[in-house]
Amino acid sequence: MDLKNKYLILLITFFASYFSMNAEQIIPVTIVWESPRIFSTPSEQETRLSFEDAQYIDELPFYTISIPIEEYSKTSDYSISINDCKYEPLITIESDLIKNANIADNIIIEPSISTERHNSSLDIRFCPIILKDGKYQKLISAKVSINALSKTKKSNIRIAADAYPSNSVLASGYWVKLAVRESGIYKLTYEDIVNMGVSSPANIRIFGYGGEIQEEDFSKISIPDKDDLQEIAIFMEKGSDDVFGSGDYILFWAQGVIKKSYNDLTGGYEFTPNYYTDYGYYFATSDAGIGRKIEQTEKIEDTPTLTVNKSLTGVYHNVESINLLESGREWYGEKFESSTLERSFQLPIENVATDEEALLNIEAIATSSSSTSYTVTFNGNVLSSNIKISAVESSHQVANSGSISKNVNCSNSDYQTVTLKYNPAASSNVGYLNYITLSAYRHLYFNGSSMEIFYPNDIEFDAVARYEISGANSGIKVWNITNQSNVQEIPTEYNGTLSFTTLHNELQTFLAVNTQASFPSPTIVGTVANQNLHGLAQCDMIIVTPSGYMAAAEKLAEHHRTHDGMVVHIATPEQIYNEFSSGTPDATAYRRFLKVFYDRAASNGSKSPSSLLFFGVASHDNRGYKHEKLPLISYQSVESLLSTRSYVTDDYYGLLDDNEGGSLPSDKMDISVGRLPISSNTEAENGVNKIIKYAKNDLTGTWKNIFAFMADDEDSNIHMSQADKLTTSLYSLNKAYQAHKVYFDAYPLVQSTSGGTYPVARETILKDIKNGVLVFTYVGHGGPYTLSQEQTINQNDIIAMYNDKQALWITATCDFSRYDNNAVSAGMNVFLNPNGGGIALLTTTRVVFSSDNFKLGSAVYNYIAPKEGEAPLKLGEIVRRAKIDIGYDKNKLNFSLLGDPALVLNYPTKRIITDSINSLIPDNALMQALGLVTIKGHIADENGDSLKDFNGKVYLTIYDKEETMSTLANKGNTPFKYQDYPNILFSGKVSATNGCFETTFMVPKDINYKFGDGRILYYGVSDDKKTEAHDYNESFQVGGSDPSAEPSEEGPNLKLYLNSPSFISGQIVNPTPVLFAHLNDSYGINVVGAGIGHDITIKLNNDPNKTYVLNSYYESTLNDYKSGIVKYQFEPLEPGLYHLAFKAWNLQNISSSAEIDFVVREKSIPEISDFSISPNPASNYVDLTLVYDRPEVPVDVEFILYDTQGRQYWNSKATTSTEGTYTSHIDLSGKFGDQIRPGIYLIKAIITTTEGSYDTTTQKLLVNPQ
Repeated sequence: MDLKNKYLILLITFFASYFSMNAEQIIPVTIVWESPRIFSTPSEQETRLSFEDAQYIDELPFYTISIPIEEYSKTSDYSISINDCKYEPLITIESDLIKNANIADNIIIEPSISTERHNSSLDIRFCPIILKDGKYQKLISAKVSINALSKTKKSNIRIAADAYPSNSVLASGYWVKLAVRESGIYKLTYEDIVNMGVSSPANIRIFGYGGEIQEEDFSKISIPDKDDLQEIAIFMEKGSDDVFGSGDYILFWAQGVIKKSYNDLTGGYEFTPNYYTDYGYYFATSDAGIGRKIEQTEKIEDTPTLTVNKSLTGVYHNVESINLLESGREWYGEKFESSTLERSFQLPIENVATDEEALLNIEAIATSSSSTSYTVTFNGNVLSSNIKISAVESSHQVANSGSISKNVNCSNSDYQTVTLKYNPAASSNVGYLNYITLSAYRHLYFNGSSMEIFYPNDIEFDAVARYEISGANSGIKVWNITNQSNVQEIPTEYNGTLSFTTLHNELQTFLAVNTQASFPSPTIVGTVANQNLHGLAQCDMIIVTPSGYMAAAEKLAEHHRTHDGMVVHIATPEQIYNEFSSGTPDATAYRRFLKVFYDRAASNGSKSPSSLLFFGVASHDNRGYKHEKLPLISYQSVESLLSTRSYVTDDYYGLLDDNEGGSLPSDKMDISVGRLPISSNTEAENGVNKIIKYAKNDLTGTWKNIFAFMADDEDSNIHMSQADKLTTSLYSLNKAYQAHKVYFDAYPLVQSTSGGTYPVARETILKDIKNGVLVFTYVGHGGPYTLSQEQTINQNDIIAMYNDKQALWITATCDFSRYDNNAVSAGMNVFLNPNGGGIALLTTTRVVFSSDNFKLGSAVYNYIAPKEGEAPLKLGEIVRRAKIDIGYDKNKLNFSLLGDPALVLNYPTKRIITDSINSLIPDNALMQALGLVTIKGHIADENGDSLKDFNGKVYLTIYDKEETMSTLANKGNTPFKYQDYPNILFSGKVSATNGCFETTFMVPKDINYKFGDGRILYYGVSDDKKTEAHDYNESFQVGGSDPSAEPSEEGPNLKLYLNSPSFISGQIVNPTPVLFAHLNDSYGINVVGAGIGHDITIKLNNDPNKTYVLNSYYESTLNDYKSGIVKYQFEPLEPGLYHLAFKAWNLQNISSSAEIDFVVREKSIPEISDFSISPNPASNYVDLTLVYDRPEVPVDVEFILYDTQGRQYWNSKATTSTEGTYTSHIDLSGKFGDQIRPGIYLIKAIITTTEGSYDTTTQKLLVNPQ
């Protein structure tokens, strides 16, 4: 059963359609408990209670039922209960695992609504453990009862197409951007406005809503609240002439970057800084007529029911200077250490009301491994409670936090003093202050330019409040700033005391203002170009890129338009902020932007974007406090001290439904998201070129059948077990793919003073990556710069990779691809390598848990390859569906897609059918040792219909029976057993004509003689490379021997050379030469390796420790199983003299040997063995072919065309890594026009190695009239 079906528990059985209203549904629950499960990280292990399909919240297992319901339903629409519960007691080892957890004495149901692309589900979640009479019990079975209480009316559903403006106000006119830091009144003089370039200062208009961080939970706001830029009301002072001119000014209230909100439970303020930016923004224009002014409301004539002469005010002290974890959104301030254990803070509050209690809140952290505390003194009085900080008990935790919330009495002073003294457990302990807030009442005494008024008490539906302000004159105005976009003036009265009357039936904020006073001016940022994201047509994909990468982004967008038929839009972060967050950097702005398309599509049936791609890395330091501020921002977790719970995620941007954004572990992405981890325009160009080259699918080959799996040997074999289960999932999905299993413990462990390594495993996987695999999956430990503690693949390996057949990398390991710490991780380099690495990664950005990794990996492998008859999914869609399928999970947020989410892997799409084996249907066929086998087959489309127009090649790999393999237990673990196909009977290629093919080969003598199912793996490609096919067959038998086989007395014929056919034994070569061995035998070549000593081998310098098995490097000649070639590139060799002995066997186990000598020199000069020009003479074009002796290593090849006078007409330079032949095409007519006249020209060819050594040659070219 796949994960999607598992997590939609009982979905089909009990709910064939939407939940039936007013009908009770009973769902039986049976929980299959398992042994406690180990969740491991590189440095620690956690053991948790476990049952089948458990989801974890704070280390406790939860059971989940998910039921489809109508959109816009609420949890209050349903009554849910659990009955007929049967329990079993937990044994001691189980109880010990949860002894510190908060367990109730009954099952607590936690319902929620989740939505995916407007399809909603009622999710019922509960922890099936109770604590009764001091004993823990686990639920075995129960019945969940669900009753629908009401039905949400369709009238409550907004019409999204009409809810958003069709055009942004920024689409036309002249606009200037303004920046503010703090909330308050700002002033622009007439001269300021003129200097901004505004054409009509008297018509100045201000738009925006400032810098507070936007609400992330869409269920808490009314969408499209704050959509586009909203005009705000301003105060305009025109002077006595009533004409706005010199000396006049405007005032407006602006929201800064600190969000201040009242908590009616505590009676105090809460403050939230904007961790994306230090400035909020507004926009000024004078176009489109006269703007909004602050207007006076009607006077309230009702009799006041209360008199107010106090206001709640708040002081917020928060210095943000360090993020200890370099993860999360919390930054900390003042440091407490042995030299400075005590600090005092002055909190300013004028005219404080000493008869009212104030609320003091403080949060601080400490890094101690023992419990510590802070002593708090307020105005000289030590508080009865300390701030207690628990010990740091995990290597993943940098500090622990503690807080205090106390009612205090203020002194009759304009400053209240808070003193903190850190009480460390050791001199090395360090603490940091997070924040101090003080909410206190002050008397309404006006002194200065403005005074905020907020009185949250005594609110009633019929209450009327009379506010009395002392110290104010009749010229002081009172503004109602509750609705910041529509500030209104409140009528006042003056009788020695300024007063105003207002309804007191809701929370309201007022501002007493002296409009003649001095106020700060906003910073004038500059003009804003017209833009109109709101006016864009519906699309398939959106690319977000800084302007510096625009050319590369446009190139990729155009590729998707022409290659995939997609509608693609490109937007810069600034454009998105301008229309969706008042110009202020905010991750929610991206969601609001996408939601416009999403909601419009839902209401009018148009297309909705399915892919979002970011061009560029981001930083955990969004504001640039410690590192360079980057164009793109990152979405960080609130958790900032514990690495196993802290994350950076792009999933947030894909949550577009009205009830999403408040619970990322359970919210369901509606759009797939990817990121190109680039930091320069060069990287952007290289990355886009890499994607386009892959998508063009010019690189054909059997590599598209291969999934490589590499697994660590740690943690009691769990990584190998998980990797092997993924291979099972792959075969369940589609057995036309082959799993290459590189499990560390299956290879010899080599110990040295620096630790253990697996050199053979390393060589094997690096060879797989170089030769090409469709998907490479790693399961195990790792870090930012390596896969595995044994450094099996490290940063240097990745940077040096030169592989044009690039895989999707799936890395289930810690921190491998962190892109937000202002460094280049190994995972980033996998994508950034312009000549190799991988085409994309589903990879980790933080510490992750192995068991949770496997859960996500299993879900990914439900979609990683298309099932028969199904279209392949885009990379982003694979990830999106997988993350949804596993349900509530925090660990999945640490996985990001680094790559193009709209890219589809190059899966072969057609089929290859086995028609007969030795004239028998495959079910009746038998392959025997030394027997001749003839296989006939044909190419078919997805429906099985023959493709008679297919002409090309078919590659066959025929495996002996699947066998049980056992690892070596290198580190003392129990040997891990797994199934694999270790022996290849035949690997060859054959021509296909008119959709049919036929091949003959001999089965080797070295087979497993027991009878069992063999396996054929096919790959086919047409001559024009436009059609690819693959398939498999496992219905035939392999076993026994052919009694009619004739014996052989001679071994294979061998021909060896290094780098080039012109090689002579004893010649100088480079440190990484390529061995070419041509083999021929009338019976065929043995590559099975099942017989002891019957491998294709080479031995260097007669050293047994330098013997290499080359079976897998052999490739048969087209249509001829009797001959083939071995091509093997050496790992870097030390300079010196070498003797190479080559040995091979035929299928009857008769061997032959050959030997050559060579000298390795570090900076050996390359040699051009042939340079040809065709045609020559030429008129319209020429093809240049260069043959050289540096195969499979990067070299620069340059061609220069010039005349006999030395004048250069054309040159071409490229870095390449080929088998030693490079070709280039010159269009003499179209490219050069009249420049190339008939005559004699010279073409110089230059080859240069990475060390700077080079060789050159020149040929004449005769150009005839065109």
